Amino acid sequence: MKKSVFENVTTLEEFYNQIYTQQEANHGQHYCAMHHAVVKYWNEGQCKSYMEFGIHQGGTAANILRKKPESVTLIDINLGLYNEYLKPIAIKYCKENNINLNVKECSSTAIEAIQFDCDMLLIDSYHKPDYLKQELSTHAHNINKYIIAHDTFAVPSLHKCMEDFAGKNGWKVLEYNKQNVGYTVLGR
Repeated sequence: MKKSVFENVTTLEEFYNQIYTQQEANHGQHYCAMHHAVVKYWNEGQCKSYMEFGIHQGGTAANILRKKPESVTLIDINLGLYNEYLKPIAIKYCKENNINLNVKECSSTAIEAIQFDCDMLLIDSYHKPDYLKQELSTHAHNINKYIIAHDTFAVPSLHKCMEDFAGKNGWKVLEYNKQNVGYTVLGR
């Protein structure tokens, strides 16, 4: 993923608009289609808590913060890109909107990444099926409503992993988007 460059960004809305525009320009139309899916299922499920693996610069994190959730947990093995622009904006926005923001620099399969009783999990971390299986087995039982994985059309083995997991664990594949890099949505 190409790194976005920001100019005069001081608000969450400015950050989100710039990163969305740049990601679509750099990676092609519908690259950010998952952002719309996150909001769609967030609203349908009346979600309140969100967790994300693989935040990079924070485009999808900024997207969900705009929905003013009760809590957001962001996990990445390296927070350097998040810290560069979004961190100060997110901290201020969360304080002003009474959002509990937890940001952890660790592996998504580490014990410190576990969060109990979360409505939605977004996975966009290490794009290997064996790793995705570990993430699902570590976290899915704590997710109440939805698991969304990015890049599942670009890496078909990730979609297959999601599909297999759903069939064996009482989840359903709600959507398999095949635009650009795609995404897969599982629901309870």
